[in-house]
Amino acid sequence: MIIQKLKLVSFGKFSNCEFEFKPITVFWGNNESGKSTLFDAIFDRISSPPGNTVEGRRLASRYGNNRNAEIIWNSGEVIIPSEEFLNLYAIGAGSVDMDFSSKGEWTQRIKASIFSGGIDPANVAQELDRLASEGGNYQHVRILRGKEQELEKSENSLNILNARKKEILAAEKEMDSKQQMLNELQNEIAHLTIALDEGEKSLEQQELHRKLEEVRATMEHIVRYEQTAQRNAALELYRQDMSEALQKLHAELEEKKRVFEHAGRVREQIDERKREVSLHLKEGKAKSERLRIKSVLASELLRRIEENTPKEIISLEVQWHPVGIAVMAVSIILGSILFLYLYPSSLAFIPLAAALAISSIAALFSRKKREVRERPDTGNVCAALKDEWKIRTGEELVSATLEGLQRELVRIQSEADSLDKEIAELANMEASLAGKIAEADRAWKKADEDYEEVRKRREDLFRDLKIHSSEEYAAHRTKYESVQRELQDITEIIAHDLKRYSVKSIDELKAVCHLRQSSLEKDCVSARKSEIEINRLKNEIAKKKEQLNKLQTKYVEVKSDIERCKGEVKGALGDLPQSIYEKEKEIEMLKRDIKRLRIDMEAAGVARDIFLDISRNADIVFSELENDIGLFLSEILEGERKIEFRDFNENSISITDASGRLRNIEKLSTGTKDAFVMAARFCFARKSWRWEQPGILVLDEPFHSLDRERIARTVELIIKFHREYGWQIVLFTKDEELANALMTHTGENAIRHSLSR
Repeated sequence: MIIQKLKLVSFGKFSNCEFEFKPITVFWGNNESGKSTLFDAIFDRISSPPGNTVEGRRLASRYGNNRNAEIIWNSGEVIIPSEEFLNLYAIGAGSVDMDFSSKGEWTQRIKASIFSGGIDPANVAQELDRLASEGGNYQHVRILRGKEQELEKSENSLNILNARKKEILAAEKEMDSKQQMLNELQNEIAHLTIALDEGEKSLEQQELHRKLEEVRATMEHIVRYEQTAQRNAALELYRQDMSEALQKLHAELEEKKRVFEHAGRVREQIDERKREVSLHLKEGKAKSERLRIKSVLASELLRRIEENTPKEIISLEVQWHPVGIAVMAVSIILGSILFLYLYPSSLAFIPLAAALAISSIAALFSRKKREVRERPDTGNVCAALKDEWKIRTGEELVSATLEGLQRELVRIQSEADSLDKEIAELANMEASLAGKIAEADRAWKKADEDYEEVRKRREDLFRDLKIHSSEEYAAHRTKYESVQRELQDITEIIAHDLKRYSVKSIDELKAVCHLRQSSLEKDCVSARKSEIEINRLKNEIAKKKEQLNKLQTKYVEVKSDIERCKGEVKGALGDLPQSIYEKEKEIEMLKRDIKRLRIDMEAAGVARDIFLDISRNADIVFSELENDIGLFLSEILEGERKIEFRDFNENSISITDASGRLRNIEKLSTGTKDAFVMAARFCFARKSWRWEQPGILVLDEPFHSLDRERIARTVELIIKFHREYGWQIVLFTKDEELANALMTHTGENAIRHSLSR
């Protein structure tokens, strides 16, 4: 059973708080951060200690009786008695000790959990207890039940008789009490009448205060009207709405400004383009001069190439097609093979003749003539031309043949011609751009004049309206409209006040209000109450009137009852006392019979006590506990420790110290004793847990007396206990390093809450 959430509606310092729980839940915080409060909230919900117990009184004293907390479980709710919870499953506020003196049910469960395969003396004792109780099947038990049923019937009859007697005797006292009630009602009616008179007078005073406030409010209306009228007169200049005219002027000015800026940008763009063209023209002319020299030289060299280049030598050459040669060879070889194969037959010459014919035809078609052109050596000519070019231009020609030199020289001439055309185009463009610049200057000046004309008109209008900007006019206009609305509202209020006071002018209204104010201030002798207090006073008066009506009605009823009850009680007892005496004697005899029958049941009780004593003193129980506690203790203390466990009290438990000497736990060091008690808690908690699902351990500062090494080993034991048995661990600590270590070793199964003061 795992706690999923702890909700604190009102518990100590926490109000409307909620904490999520996981299999490992750590609460870290300094002193007074609320760790003990959260521990007590868990303890209160799991154990619910009665208010008359020590723990119940402690919780009520510290947190009050209205404390409210709730635990959300993943399955059914767990209820554990407070003594068992604090001794086994919880360490509160650093108190590790266990209280063995109570001998609670948990000690018996621990013993019974160790017996396996045999008879548990405690179970035998339980069976004898059942036989010795009223649930047995013996004859004397059935007789006992019959007697007890008769006794119950007789006692019920006696109770009825006594009740009748009390009713008759109470009737005599009822008249006296009703007479006293009648006197009390008279006093209450008198006091209530006085209180009603005082309340109604107070209400009248509040009505006078209300009228005085109305007069003062009217005076404030008059002052407000006069002030608003003055403000309206000061803003009279803005009665006519010039917003649209200002907007049109502003739009026109913006348009003129846009045209002016556009004309400037166009002029700058044309001027920039002209500068670029002029620069390109200048660079082109310089390049043209250099290229023109090369072009003239290229023309001269081309002419010399045409005049001095040697001519080609043309001759004929015979070529044989390789396929035809292959056909000739194959036909001759095949004809020879067939000839040899058929010889000396007369048919042997036929394939040979066919082979010769095929070879002749193939030779005819395979032979072909072509022209062969022999180029003369032009290397010297090329070298001479390239050397002359380098001498006259300082540059080299890259081609190694006359054809290449011709193409290279023609390209140079083409570049020179192309550059001349480009220079001509740039000159034309420069002249065109100069004309466009002049035209753009005229447009720019015209736009500037238009812009200044509109701006002057707007400045004149600003001066007439006594403003500096359209925004300022909008603010004045808005203020004028606001004052107009305010003046209209206050005018309606003043009209209502004039009608209410039956006057025709504001001066008359002012005079009437002054007179009424003076009169009402004299009449108001009590303090002004708030509307809430007035409503409360009205409700109290209404309640007191209703209460007075009820008291008066009750007074009439009580007075009628007193007159009716007189004389009804006389002689009503009759033979009732004798009937009561006889019924008491009958009950006494039945009680004697029941007592005798119960003596017969004591034998089973004696046997039960014997087996209970056996179950308490069985050595096997404590031997098993010694082994189990030793396993947990070896995880905390270094070295092997021997444990002697003879009973559930401190004087019967011993353990070896660091030197190997067996000592009572009360004589051990605090750290060693606390380590033993911690191990015993793990052992006892696991054995005493009576639910199928894993349990829960709640530890509030459990390591006070342990050194760092033992704390680390105990933390490892807690993690191991959780992993092996699946128990939920809830730890409260102010040691941040310890909280971090526990979170590091448990990962996603853990959650940490940091508390603050």
